[in-house]
Amino acid sequence: IIELNDEDFMSMFAYIPLVYSYKNTANTSNFMSANLLHQSLYIVLEEYPIFVGHLQQITTGKCRVIVDSSNPNLPRFQEFSSSLEFDEFKHANFNPKALPKDALLPHAFYTDGWLKRTSKQAIFSIVRFKNNSGVALFAALAHFATDANGYDKFMRRWAQVCQNIKEGRVPADLGKTQTTHDREVLKNAIPPPQQPPISAIQKLYVPGGLISKFTTWVSPGFRGQIIKAILVSDNISAACFYISNEKMEQLQQTVHSIIGNGIRISTNDLLLGSLIIAYAQSIIKYKEHAKSGWFNWLSSYFFHVPLKTPKYFTSLGPADIRHRLDPAVLSNYMGNSTVATVVFTPIELLKMPVTPELLASVAHSVRQSTDAVTKEYIAQMTYGADLEADIAVRPLIYKSRVPERLICTNFTRFGFYQTDFGWGIAEFVGPINYKLPKYAVLLPTHPELGGYYVHIVDENPILELLKSSGFWNENFKLVY
Repeated sequence: IIELNDEDFMSMFAYIPLVYSYKNTANTSNFMSANLLHQSLYIVLEEYPIFVGHLQQITTGKCRVIVDSSNPNLPRFQEFSSSLEFDEFKHANFNPKALPKDALLPHAFYTDGWLKRTSKQAIFSIVRFKNNSGVALFAALAHFATDANGYDKFMRRWAQVCQNIKEGRVPADLGKTQTTHDREVLKNAIPPPQQPPISAIQKLYVPGGLISKFTTWVSPGFRGQIIKAILVSDNISAACFYISNEKMEQLQQTVHSIIGNGIRISTNDLLLGSLIIAYAQSIIKYKEHAKSGWFNWLSSYFFHVPLKTPKYFTSLGPADIRHRLDPAVLSNYMGNSTVATVVFTPIELLKMPVTPELLASVAHSVRQSTDAVTKEYIAQMTYGADLEADIAVRPLIYKSRVPERLICTNFTRFGFYQTDFGWGIAEFVGPINYKLPKYAVLLPTHPELGGYYVHIVDENPILELLKSSGFWNENFKLVY
């Protein structure tokens, strides 16, 4: 039995879904063999029992996973065929829209099992391209079971075992990776808070309501359906952008010429700072032309959406707390181990023309928010999440329609391009086209390409304004 904690409950509405695109460069007949993938997957699942467990709601807002070796909840594993050659998919810049729609279910939302007893904690799809030219491997892991760090470790371990079996090694000789799924390990590593919550945490507090309280009573799959119904609309789409290492170096040199070399500004600070500026300015332009009316009034009444423009643009993102607490103890911990970082940027500042000074100011704010994640900050965030059962879903329900807001996840440090099943690394690793508005993810690129991808989801008019931003276009190239 794995008792889930509040960090897990915060992510219970979603999957982590990525697509790994592999080309059959050697033209081998057994390329990404389904038998090898299946065999290696079941070996690795023994090290990750949470993915074969049954999710059970205990009481309001509390869940656990029952792992029963005699009745495993095996992942869904499906195969699909594509009429495209791999190079045609590559020519489409690996846009997931070119893949069979059914292969990318369940999208981002944990709605699986809401009308049936058993939900799947892991879902995999293999899309085989025409003439055995390559495959797209879609892997979705339940976010309550693990975070992006655990996702990356699972996928690389699966690939490692598959590669070893392909090379003739006996499964019994492969050994096992040590993983920890006991949530008490994380709980014991977090000290109790010593001070009242700081202002940044207090600003994140969202009052509850009938809808958020109702979601704590229903099954996780039904909760995912409710959140999906609130967030998703046909007017939401995704765009992917690319920035080269050369452009990043130019931005870093520009910023350091303003603030000096005594203050550290990382690549992540610059990426997120650039995105905040361009995205917020697109929001400002969009609102200037948006019409008020009864829909806005209803949104304000039911979803707490302010009719007036707030003073700050809010950017939220997860920060891994393993190395900030006890790396030796938490290095093998596979549960959710993040807290939210928050950047408040004055709207009046973002209305100014984009200059090196503006970029330096916003990037520095991002750096300060990251540096603020101390043990005390972690303790306060964790303690706050345990106060009320519906506190985790409130921002999704009541703040998702606030225009001046963005959630940004950073995947750039993960080894997606080290995931080699025995036929070479992926040519592209990226998310599906999420229908989660106001969400962005920063991604690494193939080692031979260098640079970074920025994947962002929002309403079509806002994305069009972002694409037309002069500052954004100078530095970021549209991929799809």
